Amino acid sequence: MSLKIPAGQTAALIGSSGSGKRFYDPVAAVVDRGENNGSDQIEIVIGDKPPNLDDSNGVVLVDGIDIRTMDVKYLRSQIALVGQEPVLFDASVSENIAFGKPGATEEEIISAAKVANAHEFISKFEGGYDYNVGTRGKKVSGGQKQRIAIARAVIKDHRILLLDEATSALDNESEKIVQRSLDNLIAGEKSAERTTVIIAHRLSTVRNADCIYVLENSGDGAVVVESGSHDELIALNGKYKALLNATMKSDDD
Repeated sequence: MSLKIPAGQTAALIGSSGSGKRFYDPVAAVVDRGENNGSDQIEIVIGDKPPNLDDSNGVVLVDGIDIRTMDVKYLRSQIALVGQEPVLFDASVSENIAFGKPGATEEEIISAAKVANAHEFISKFEGGYDYNVGTRGKKVSGGQKQRIAIARAVIKDHRILLLDEATSALDNESEKIVQRSLDNLIAGEKSAERTTVIIAHRLSTVRNADCIYVLENSGDGAVVVESGSHDELIALNGKYKALLNATMKSDDD
């Protein structure tokens, strides 16, 4: 399977569980989720290079350069990530947002929060932007955590944006609000220069993508069974439409 996503384009990878949406985890060189240590923390991979991968496992190129040859710090600096379970630190809202851009001004922080539809609820906190969100953001709701994480991505405003199941853990009402925030992020400044990759289970998050890739597991890895815009795939009346119908039925239930 080979995918090429031009700068300024938004691509979505979708499929049922086990379909291989993470056939190669582009974040693996940046962060490693602590799945085996009983915690939800994110552990930074230590080293000068991304993990070595056998050539048979494929390759990810950025501007034609194999990321395995890149300096890890540089690679991280090019990527903004909003995941299913955002990582917030035991610090103020302002500090959590500014983590995406050390030295950010108060004006920049507030502007990013407004893009993320977060300014209104932050202003209601005791202390506003100085409010401490607690360890892993335990003092704010799931939807609020996501919008603070989106504000952090807004202020970072880097060339590669990864949205990894960013709304899948939210209820329908929170999802709608967060989705509007994500739409603002995708369409923000420098959008013509940014490459956005969406990994999603809820198809409501991918409707506006320039190209949607429907993946299935062939038993020997992920394969693209359909690709195109939302309208093109609906007209095709195939796997994508079946997934969409199944998702809508699940939401109704």
